[in-house]
Formats: sequence, structure tokens, C-alpha cells
Amino acid sequence: RIRITNNRMTGLKDLAIGCRNFRNSYIAGNIVSSKGTCLEISNMSDTGNGVFLSRLKKKLRKNVKIPNCNIVVQRNQFTTTGRTTGVKLQGINFSRKHATIINTKNITARGDTIPKGDYYVNGVNLSNNTIEAKGSNTIRVTFAKNVTIRGNLVKTHARKCGIFCYNGGSLSNTIANNTITGKPERG
Repeated sequence: RIRITNNRMTGLKDLAIGCRNFRNSYIAGNIVSSKGTCLEISNMSDTGNGVFLSRLKKKLRKNVKIPNCNIVVQRNQFTTTGRTTGVKLQGINFSRKHATIINTKNITARGDTIPKGDYYVNGVNLSNNTIEAKGSNTIRVTFAKNVTIRGNLVKTHARKCGIFCYNGGSLSNTIANNTITGKPERG
């Protein structure tokens, strides 16, 4: 369980809060201003083995399903001033095993391996926040399930950017009762 509460982070040049593989976590009451993404929640693990590495001797599970992350993000103020997304909920789905090949000085070796599986961001509640983006999408949702985005004040200042960028096989999500201001060309 991780709690990130009542912090002030301003003048940052890169990602402010990165939450990879978090479970049962609470992010509230923070004021964040960054040229990079203010908040990124992502998944890339199996609940039993942590992050996958081929060098591990353990036998890895096949067809991984990520459980409910149970992450609550509320009453924060996120402002991105650069050309990036304010809040990202970013999962991934591998339809087959993914392996890297390392080739150094004509020696080829297997790198880290990630089994076929569902690494969706699952069970995030993003509510009652102020999210402002000056250069890109305000909220990006990619490979996410059972996410609720409700009651947020969402602002954009860039005409060619969208408020919600929703893609990559996301499903069973709720986006409702948000207040949107600015002049986006796309939603």
C-alpha cells in the first residue's frame, strides 16, 4: 500500500509521479506542475513474480491476468506545461511472449522476457481532480479496464489537442460528470 498525499511539486521537467505496478494505493491532495506528465499509472508485472526477467530461475505463469489495482486518485491539482499528457493510465497486452535480444560485440544473448498476458491498468478511480494540459492530451487511457473518471475539472489550452485520448483496447470504463473547459478541436 502506497500513499502519496498533500505534496507540492512544482517546476519539474519530467514525470512527476510514476506508479508502476501499484496496488491498493491512494494519491490525494497533491499540487503538481511539470513540463512532463504529472501522473502515470502503468502495469507490467505478474502478482506472484514481480517484473519479469528471463534471468529468474522461477517458472513464470502463462496468460497473466492482472487483478484490480484498487488505486484512488482524488482532490489533486495536476498541471502540465510541456507538450505531454497530464495524466496517463497506461497498460499493455501481449498476445504472445515478448523477448528482447541483446547484441553486444557480435555476441547475441536473450534479454528479459515478458510472458503473453493481460497487463491492463485495472481498477483506478480518478475523481474530483483539476487536470490542466497546455500542450497535449489532458487524460490518456490506453489498455485500461474498470477505470472511473468522474467529477474532474479538465482544462486544455491547446487547440489541436484533445481532452480524453482513449485507445488501445480499453474497455468497461466510465467517463462521466466531468467539467471541460478550453478550446479543444477533438474530445
